[in-house]
Amino acid sequence: MDDLLPIAGILICQKCYYPILAVFEATRIELINHTKELRKIGTTSKANSRFSMDELRLFPEPKSPQSHSSWPDRVQRLVPDIERMIQQGFDPSIPISTSRTVIDLCTKDLGGEGKSIFDRINDLLAKGIITKPIADWAHKVRLLGRDATHDADGTVEEVAELVNFIHFFLKAAYELSDDIAKGISESDAR
Repeated sequence: MDDLLPIAGILICQKCYYPILAVFEATRIELINHTKELRKIGTTSKANSRFSMDELRLFPEPKSPQSHSSWPDRVQRLVPDIERMIQQGFDPSIPISTSRTVIDLCTKDLGGEGKSIFDRINDLLAKGIITKPIADWAHKVRLLGRDATHDADGTVEEVAELVNFIHFFLKAAYELSDDIAKGISESDAR
């Protein structure tokens, strides 16, 4: 009665709303007693599970949205939201507009001065905080975001391009300096 049973089931992921295949083993008692929890498998990990599931596998494997502790707080929330919008098939104008907001927030956080995002990008460039290619890309995000916000314009290809740039921008502006500071601190500790 306590033998593990091989179980497979198609569930709906509660994050992206696409079907997923869950494959695991559980005893009959666990299966009967925790049916409600099984329905939540798309939003929980096996570490959070209240019963033992050996070899839990989900197909396709869930992708964790990227975030980094060095990013500004609101950016840490928005970038994963952009990634979820893409996974869920939102209209491209929505993640494009949100990408513009990310750049806007970062230009303020990095000390860019001026009333507009245009002015802050140029100020960061003039101060040498960002390079010319990064400023050019930030302006591209600004312009595409403006069109997406006001005219609901945008393509899936533009979204992919902007998300790649956003990750590069955040790595260059925040993560690299954070990683260097950690490396220096660890070196000094030795």
